[in-house]
Amino acid sequence: MSDEQQREIERFKQRKLEVRKNLREVKRNLNKDIEALGNRIKFINIALVPILISLMVILISAFRSRRKEYANVKK
Repeated sequence: MSDEQQREIERFKQRKLEVRKNLREVKRNLNKDIEALGNRIKFINIALVPILISLMVILISAFRSRRKEYANVKK
């Protein structure tokens, strides 16, 4: 092989290493994003949904009690 071909092979190998390094970084960042999304979904399922259900129950109870009071006042 000529010197030029060997240099070209070396450049290719260096570029290949750079691309692999960049790919690892992209995969690492993607995994971080996926993990963050998973944590948000867990928070919603574990904390937010029960809080919203509790608030709905409180509001429905308050509405029913006011409706009963209003019905008693009319009688």
